[in-house]
Order: sequence, then C-alpha cells, then structure tokens
Amino acid sequence: SRSCRLAAMAALACGVMAASTLIFGRNTIELQSGMAARQISFRNVVNPSLRPWGAKFSRRGLRCRSEVAKEETEKVVPVKGDGIEFYPGNPWEIPEFGPSQRTFKCLGYSEEYKGEKMAISCDGLSKGANLHLSHWNNNETPEQLYSDLSTEIALRFIKTSASRSPAWDTAVVLNNHFDTDGVCSVFTLLKPDIAWKYRRILVDAAAVGDFDEWPRMEVDALKLHATLESIAENFDTDAEKYDQVLSRMEEILEDLDRFESFWSPYMENLSRGIQDFKLLLDDGFYNVYIDNAIGVVKHKTGMSEIPGPVLNKHFKWAVDRILIAKEQEPDSDKFTYKYKLVGHGWAPTKTRPPMIKP
Repeated sequence: SRSCRLAAMAALACGVMAASTLIFGRNTIELQSGMAARQISFRNVVNPSLRPWGAKFSRRGLRCRSEVAKEETEKVVPVKGDGIEFYPGNPWEIPEFGPSQRTFKCLGYSEEYKGEKMAISCDGLSKGANLHLSHWNNNETPEQLYSDLSTEIALRFIKTSASRSPAWDTAVVLNNHFDTDGVCSVFTLLKPDIAWKYRRILVDAAAVGDFDEWPRMEVDALKLHATLESIAENFDTDAEKYDQVLSRMEEILEDLDRFESFWSPYMENLSRGIQDFKLLLDDGFYNVYIDNAIGVVKHKTGMSEIPGPVLNKHFKWAVDRILIAKEQEPDSDKFTYKYKLVGHGWAPTKTRPPMIKP
C-alpha cells in the first residue's frame, strides 16, 4: 500500500510514469499504470497549513481581511430588477407565497431565447436571459442572491419582493441541460410555496447531484436524486426529461416511498460502498488516509469504486482532491489511478472552501 501511495504521488507531481497513460476528464485525471513509479516526495504541493481557513470566501476567490473589513463598512449598491431590489430579506422570516405564473422552457445547449417575456436562466447559462440564477462559471447572478447551488439561489430569489413583481412573476424560466440541481431550482421558481416547504431536501438533493456530497440535512435527498435521475433515464431529450419529472415532482416529494423501484438500486449501491469502505478502514491505515489535503483510497482487487457521497461522508471538506488507487492484482504493485477534485471543485463557491491550485 505504501508503494501505491508513492507511485501515485510521484506520477502526479512530476509526471514520471512507466508504461502509463493519462486520461483527462472534466474533474478527473485518470492514470493507468502497469508498474510503480519512481518514489518522489509530493510534500508541500498542496499544503493544508497554507489554507487560509480564517479568510472570507467569495466566488471571486480569497480576499484579505482588510478588504473584507472595508467592504463591510461601505454600502453595497444592490442589483435591481424591475426597479425593485433583489434582497432576500430577514433569513428567519417565513415568506408568504402566492401561486406563480412563471412558465418553463428547456432550450438546446447553445440555443438562444428570443421570446418577448422576461427570462430567467436557472442553472446553466442560457443565452438571451435577462437574469441569471445560476452557480455555473461566468454567471452574472446578483451577488446578494449568490450561493453554492442554483437551488439555493432560486430559494433566495423567491424570498425577494422583486420575484413577486409582474415582470418576474410572469417570466419564462430557462434551462439548457438536465440534472438534479437544474430540476430542483426550476421547480423552486415554478412552485415556490411547495419548494419552500421541502427546501432542505431540495438543497441536499442538488448537492448530491452536482457535488457528489452526502446530505447535510435530509438523508432522503439521496433517494430524491436517484428517483429524478432514474425517471429521466427513460427519455431521450432533456425537454422530455423535464416534462416527466416536473409533472411528478409534487407527488415524489410527498411520498418518496412510493418510488422505491426508482431509488432502490442506487441506495443498494451506496450500501455496498459503505460496507466496502468500512472493510478498507478496518483492514489498515494505508488503505484510507489524507496526505497534504489529498484523500487517498486504495481499492482491493475486484472492488467497485467507492461512491462519491460515501467518500464525502468520510473526508467532508478536509481534502481538496481524491486519489483512487485500484489494485490490478492481489498484493501487487500494479494499480490503476484516478485523481480528481472534490465534488464542488468545479464550481465558484461561497460557503464551501475554494480549491487551492497545486
């Protein structure tokens, strides 16, 4: 197991690999190697002692304390919509929601909205929108509404008086891709009264889907995410997926147990992952450990990859990246490696710690 650790660290730090191949993905680098790499120190590449945990985070990155103090003493000029400020108001205040007249349109990924009504890009970045309520990179979401997930942003929006103004209450909600955060944020804008009631499970399900996280408030969020994805698998286009899921969203939230056939395979896989992870922990220290903000998990021969939510449940935010080492043969030095950011590593976050570049 020590050779596994050193091989992976050396290969990733210095690119010294023997008979190996790098495969680049959205958030992962996969290293397939037939033999151990040279033993080279990886220390201080990602050093947790350099992590400014006391600093304040924003989607623009880290800010020094003097900058934060200066900002907090100055009046923030709000972004306005229809002449009304986009301020969520008192966080403890329970808003009164009426029925919304907003409608939904699923666009193609590069399609532009050309309708006459005001349009809200909810998750993703839809062209032609008048307002962004999205956590995607390069978003123009109002700062006072911004949060780590589009569902959280949508929940902040529906608390504002601007959301109930005629222009925004009759707006068209846009999205250009299907995923759990997209569904939950769109549903929040279409059915704000129901979404507010179920806000905790909606936010947690969005985090499961977008960030591969273990739920922080509602464990049933795992079932909700799995149900939405399972229903969508039966349809080809994103527009069809949204039609089917949104039409059933209320009954899904009211009684998840009725949809057991949709979420049970996912939950069984999670259960196996939890059992496998416990075996790794019980078997020895060098199967699961943290090295310089990197969570290292050695998988035994034939073991399925531990699901992301299970890893997040163990490591939480103590690591920036995850290194998966899969043993190719029992008790050998042959491994397949996967190196990836933690789930929220791709997003501009406000409450979760930003990724520090190596």
